[in-house]
Amino acid sequence: MIMSCTSVMIEENDGLPSQICIQCLQQVNRSFTFKKLCEKSDAALREFLQKNPELKGGVATDQIIIGDAAVHQTADNTFEITMNSVQNNI
Repeated sequence: MIMSCTSVMIEENDGLPSQICIQCLQQVNRSFTFKKLCEKSDAALREFLQKNPELKGGVATDQIIIGDAAVHQTADNTFEITMNSVQNNI
């Protein structure tokens, strides 16, 4: 997971520790989950725009629903992504 989220190379017998602390493990898990969310969102948006080419220049709405995800722009110009009842603020 670390190598898929960073440019750090991890190899067996490289002389570095083979374990990480629980806080680092939690951060790696959060980073990996965010990476997967970005990849899924990108694929869904590209598929949506391919099926709706008239929207490629932009979408004039404050909320987009794609499959099981909804993206909503808030009053403070941040974005909320809702997927299967789980909400993430970006």
